[in-house]
Amino acid sequence: ACNKRRGSSGKTVDGTHDDVDMDDVTATSSEPEYDDDGDDDVEESSDDAQNSPNEQKPTHEVISTLVALRRAKQLGLDLVEVNARADPPVCRLMNYDTFRYAQKVKERSAKKKLVERRRHDQTKELKLTARISPNDVKVKANKASQFLNVGHKVTLRVEFKTNDGVKQSLRPKAGAVLFTEFRDCLLNEFGATHVVIQEGKMVGPSHMTITLAPEKK
Repeated sequence: ACNKRRGSSGKTVDGTHDDVDMDDVTATSSEPEYDDDGDDDVEESSDDAQNSPNEQKPTHEVISTLVALRRAKQLGLDLVEVNARADPPVCRLMNYDTFRYAQKVKERSAKKKLVERRRHDQTKELKLTARISPNDVKVKANKASQFLNVGHKVTLRVEFKTNDGVKQSLRPKAGAVLFTEFRDCLLNEFGATHVVIQEGKMVGPSHMTITLAPEKK
């Protein structure tokens, strides 16, 4: 027997699948036919109907549920209700298992892209000190360039200490100078083009941060 399966908002007759994309409803059929068997009318569609190049056939027709089920059986397809709120309800003839497989492939692909995008949207943090050596700046800049090259944002955090010789009132200026040196090293030594998305600012009395992002090409 042929199955009538429901979509995201329809009812089910002899079927249990229940999540059909409403945007996939397309209606193709030939001449309308009517039954007087008392069944509810449905608007039916079929993917297998072919139109002659010289003749434009109607894109849909209103027929009874029984006729739609019979037609689906003849074609070896499922009758899927895709819009129960329409008057009459809209159905589509399709191979439901093939359709669901294609939908799952799309969902897996979309999920993979989302995970990849989230991975690239991560913000990495590198810690610096006010008395960091030029060689250590180069090492940190190399690490930052690797993060930027794969799409990550990078936050630089300078930690000031009481024994680093920088007065508290001079810390913002000292941090700005260090950030400038770091960015110059990024660009000149590693070719890591970038933009500042958060300017350098003090975070409490002992830390200063700046956030960089890859430059869009």
